Amino acid sequence: ANLINDNGYNAQALIKNKVGLSIKNLVSSKRLQESQKQIAFTDKNIQEISYDLGFKDDAYFNRVFKNSTGQTPKQFRENFDFEKRDTFTQNILELLQKYHTQERALEFYADKMNLSIKALSSKVKSKMNITLGQLIRLELINTAKFMLIEGESISEISRTLGFEEPNHFTRFFKHYLGISPTDFKSNV
Repeated sequence: ANLINDNGYNAQALIKNKVGLSIKNLVSSKRLQESQKQIAFTDKNIQEISYDLGFKDDAYFNRVFKNSTGQTPKQFRENFDFEKRDTFTQNILELLQKYHTQERALEFYADKMNLSIKALSSKVKSKMNITLGQLIRLELINTAKFMLIEGESISEISRTLGFEEPNHFTRFFKHYLGISPTDFKSNV
């Protein structure tokens, strides 16, 4: 950061612009990711993990973890148990990856999962702390970002992702990311 600041750049703004997250959020995200790994793959107790990651209070760590994942560290560890794991999350993510460019209807995914729309929506919300509609839109956005980085044209991306018109795709992209696809492409 000092090297960047000495050269006349603001490190915070530079990272926020390129990564899309502030340094604080980037570090928090990395700490959360590391805590999930340690909870899932080690036998350390939760208090030890929280201290290892720089939390001075394990109760605070529990609150931060639950706010981010929707589960306490203990629940996360129990649900991650590989022998007893529920493949629901994996199955819905695979369906989204396979069909998100053609299907956006919740009914389609509910039929594929052999659940009612209400049951599927409830289960997605409880297991993933996000709605099914948000998951579909997130998958579309991620695919669009990847295609923009690869140099695809906006009209090609629009067609691939099932938008009727390129301007519909542009509005969708700008609504969720706050910048147009063209601006995103030029910032990459």
